[in-house]
Amino acid sequence: MPQPVLRVLIASRVGAACDSETLRRDAQALYKTGRFSEVVWETEESRSGTVVRFVVVERPLIQSIEFQGDDTVTLPEILERLNQRKFRLRAQTLYHQDELGRAAAVVQELVAEKGRRNIMVTPLVEPASPSTVKIVFKVEEKQLFTPAGEL
Repeated sequence: MPQPVLRVLIASRVGAACDSETLRRDAQALYKTGRFSEVVWETEESRSGTVVRFVVVERPLIQSIEFQGDDTVTLPEILERLNQRKFRLRAQTLYHQDELGRAAAVVQELVAEKGRRNIMVTPLVEPASPSTVKIVFKVEEKQLFTPAGEL
């Protein structure tokens, strides 16, 4: 996101007095853009006064989404179900970690609807490049517990 756009979002200005409440609101405004998974500010004393620097962690872009370990459902069916449930999880969008666990539960539900109930869906996030990730929903059979001596 270009610095001029970011500067419009924050109230703090060079040469103006600011307090921790203003910096907190500025950090919150940056976070609310959805572009960053983390926003913090640092202060440093210089000869001309206090320098404030916002340090951000940009959300990576989702390069691709894959489904492995089962052919009961297709990737298009999974993406359609996620879309119906209003998930933002799709290729070429920003990755939001908070959606991943819930998305895996939706995938598991979809596979169970097709008759495969003893499975577990594990979401994996793999770096594809420094600024992109690949999401993999991996399906595995659940290990059923049988008490010793019973079969």
